[in-house]
Amino acid sequence: MAAALDDVVEDCPEWSRVRFAEGFSSSVLAAVDSLTRRDGEAYMDFIARCSRDPIAPIVKQADLEDNLNLGHMPVRWTRTRLESSVTGTPCPS
Repeated sequence: MAAALDDVVEDCPEWSRVRFAEGFSSSVLAAVDSLTRRDGEAYMDFIARCSRDPIAPIVKQADLEDNLNLGHMPVRWTRTRLESSVTGTPCPS
């Protein structure tokens, strides 16, 4: 559940962790919070914070492995996403 909610928080700016406060366990909400990188947070600080949660590292590893599997992504999207990760610019919608 944390993985799905994390993707919603990342991909849908109109949703926030606050909107999930009802209906999910505190452990799921804590994992989603740990999986969500804060504005201005250095990547290694994010990873360190994520690693302190019992659920988040498992979800993060699966997410990274899925992101490395380029076979299920359209070529255009993949190229844009890879360029964005190198340059640090946001992906266009």
